[in-house]
Amino acid sequence: MRVLIEIEGEEYECVLQREGDVVKIDVGGTPFEAKLGEGGVVTLGGKPFQVKLGESKAEINGMHVAFRIADLRAGAAGEKGGARGARVRPPMPGKIVNVAVQEGQEVQQGQVLLILEAMKMQNEIPAPAAGVVKKVHVKPGQNVEGKDVLVEIE
Repeated sequence: MRVLIEIEGEEYECVLQREGDVVKIDVGGTPFEAKLGEGGVVTLGGKPFQVKLGESKAEINGMHVAFRIADLRAGAAGEKGGARGARVRPPMPGKIVNVAVQEGQEVQQGQVLLILEAMKMQNEIPAPAAGVVKKVHVKPGQNVEGKDVLVEIE
């Protein structure tokens, strides 16, 4: 998943990929690996950090850091299919929490199609283009992989 994050006025483009309890993070070309632990403990570079995330603030070992997700780019979230429209895929493996659309429904570009829980966060998956929902391939509670088609829009 690609994310543009603004931390205290500075923007960073990050690429996140989860493999089990390890999150691989590329920040502006610099790779990091973080291991997710119990109770909000994240191990980075062999050092444990107590992390609490809020709406627009994070607390890391007691230090408060303001942040804003400036842009969420889902990488493979939308795949154009020519006359077939768009096939929406998840930006990363996860679990479907909610499906907000149904087959035959008209949607606008950016409208939330479904919510995917991944890396202990709920991610809204938007429509990559305006159109009509041709097929919904998932249901709440279903686990999905990056290659799976979630929704087709024509």
